[in-house]
Amino acid sequence: LVHISSQINIINCCRLPHRISVNSSGHIHDLGICKGKEEYKHKMLAAHVHGSSPVVIGVPVDILNSFYDGTSRSTDEQSLILQISPVLGYAKSGNVDSLCGSFSVPSTTELIALATSQSRMKSFEVLCHPLSRGQYKETTVHQMDPIVTQVTQRVSLVQDRYPFVEYFLQPRAVL
Repeated sequence: LVHISSQINIINCCRLPHRISVNSSGHIHDLGICKGKEEYKHKMLAAHVHGSSPVVIGVPVDILNSFYDGTSRSTDEQSLILQISPVLGYAKSGNVDSLCGSFSVPSTTELIALATSQSRMKSFEVLCHPLSRGQYKETTVHQMDPIVTQVTQRVSLVQDRYPFVEYFLQPRAVL
């Protein structure tokens, strides 16, 4: 017996931790912080992993139910958007805008087509830009430059009909 708690996983391969949220039919659900690989590796070596944020976050099944159940909703209501926000240490002070980028999860039909194609992987870039974009000029908010995160999507099928999707967050360039 295999119990799958999510059919969409986000794996952080970057050094920076990322806050992951889901926008499902206009409702935003915060999934938490997906640790960066270096921070996770150091915690593993120090054996302080218990209770810490994971390097992999899954989208809860209850959020996915409305997305995968196309019989009771129109196409417009079936949108599922993943939002990623790099967590910058100095952004916690409140005088720096936070960055956010997003991308849409393809429909179930598109995911099945990708899973059955020769190339089950697809890469694209997500631009994480400041949320306010300098809207309040009277404040002393330091305007940050955007950060680009490369996302690789890998799709496989469970029981030859249910898509299982993995999104790998990767640095755009390794320096």
